[in-house]
Amino acid sequence: MNATKLKRLRAAGWKVGSAGDFLLSKVVERAARKEVLAQTAAALKARNQDLPYSRLQAIVDEALVRIRSQSRSRRRRR
Repeated sequence: MNATKLKRLRAAGWKVGSAGDFLLSKVVERAARKEVLAQTAAALKARNQDLPYSRLQAIVDEALVRIRSQSRSRRRRR
């Protein structure tokens, strides 16, 4: 890309980089999301380790009912 075009794009607020930069940023972003998910799962397991199985099952069932009803209402609006 020529220098004039780079200046114009940067002046307009665009980030200019190579395909390698873009792909690397996506890999880093995916790794960060994976780490956050792993830490969240570990925290939830630690928090719920003393929860009786029946209560945990009730929480999961309530969440499923809520999610399914939201999903159905979205489908009806379309």
